[in-house]
Amino acid sequence: MRPLYEIDEAIENCFDPETGECINEEDFESLQIEREKKIEGVLLLYKNLTAEAEMLKTEERNITDRRRAVEKRADGVKGYLAGALEGKPYKSAKVTARFYCRPRVEILEPWRIPKEYMRKRDPEPDKTAISKAIKAGKTVDGAQLVDSVSLSIK
Repeated sequence: MRPLYEIDEAIENCFDPETGECINEEDFESLQIEREKKIEGVLLLYKNLTAEAEMLKTEERNITDRRRAVEKRADGVKGYLAGALEGKPYKSAKVTARFYCRPRVEILEPWRIPKEYMRKRDPEPDKTAISKAIKAGKTVDGAQLVDSVSLSIK
């Protein structure tokens, strides 16, 4: 089947450019039928493509939901293991588990944080600057360093 623009050109050629009269009625009618079929086919293609896009969106949501559920379950298993290991490392031929203790900044009272420890763009505390200051021996009102224990499984 020809492209739509070629069908439209052929329809134009069925008419006399000077008088506007139809030169070939049979060709004109067959071209009109061909044009209708072509338009219908393109419209159906559009409907199919939009339906497929919707199906893919739904599948993306389903996969995302499944991924989140698996991640949540893995976090639960990790928490269970952290309690069972009681801070002790575990090592076998197939897996290793270690606990790491790292200091992290805990914001207790954000309104008390001095301006020099606030981010310029966002009105929130700059935890990196606060951490460096506290490690250097300064006191930062409204914040403290706490030990954060995390389990690493490899």
